Amino acid sequence: MNKREKEEEEKERQQIFERGKKTIRSPDIKKISEESEGKTSRTEGGRKEMEELKELMREMMKQIEENMLGIRQEIKEMKKEMGEKEKKWEKEKEKLLEEEICNRIQKPNEKTSSFATAILTLMRKHGEMSAETQIYEPSTNII
Repeated sequence: MNKREKEEEEKERQQIFERGKKTIRSPDIKKISEESEGKTSRTEGGRKEMEELKELMREMMKQIEENMLGIRQEIKEMKKEMGEKEKKWEKEKEKLLEEEICNRIQKPNEKTSSFATAILTLMRKHGEMSAETQIYEPSTNII
């Protein structure tokens, strides 16, 4: 490329760039500026707009705060509900383990040591069995 071609290419780039610089205004801004002509200056009209925007933002923030209070209340209720369900599940789990311990019978070809280990494992899972039960249960269902 010679010098002249480079200059032409540079001019084309400049023209494309200049076309992209055009400012586009919304119809609302044009209306506001037309209304403000003769009545108030542009800065005063801008101040009014800013005050209106600030008021809208305040209202939106109040609504967000109210929504957050409601959400926080729902979260508290859900936590309480989940705590109650966990307590119920723990009690149910204990009952199921107790039943499993009571119903566990030594199988015909199962070694006594394997049976005792299985029963003791179930008792450890239960966690809160009395000492008497821990001694009595393993010996009851041995064949």
